[in-house]
Amino acid sequence: MTGSPPYIAPENFLGKPYGKSCDVFSFGLLVWEMVHCKYAVREMPYCTKRDYEEIVIGQNYRPSIDKTLSTRMQELIKDAWGSDSKKRSTFDRISILLRAEFQDLSAEVDRSCYSSGHQEMSRSERMLGGSTRRFRMRRNK
Repeated sequence: MTGSPPYIAPENFLGKPYGKSCDVFSFGLLVWEMVHCKYAVREMPYCTKRDYEEIVIGQNYRPSIDKTLSTRMQELIKDAWGSDSKKRSTFDRISILLRAEFQDLSAEVDRSCYSSGHQEMSRSERMLGGSTRRFRMRRNK
């Protein structure tokens, strides 16, 4: 077994060989934590190895995904958590999804900045503004 719960991929927990798909599973949990601003550990109802095996593996439990996230981000997380390691996303696909999400957010922020007369903002300021607006929208729902 490699890693620490809850980041261990189910197949690795069961003693199967460690591979890139195990890292994809762990990455999916980290992405979930970043976009939800919470620790997945607190969302997962287990505390022992037996609980993990029964709940995460047996019941295929994963923390719920905020429906206000873009469809692309929801898909990225779900695909990373797949029970079948052979059907999980690859990091190449994850990279494509993240780049597309970034481009969409950049375009959205650019449109809002230009329409409000803030054309002199740096790219970092525009990105931060977009992230802040999305975070506030999710928090207020």
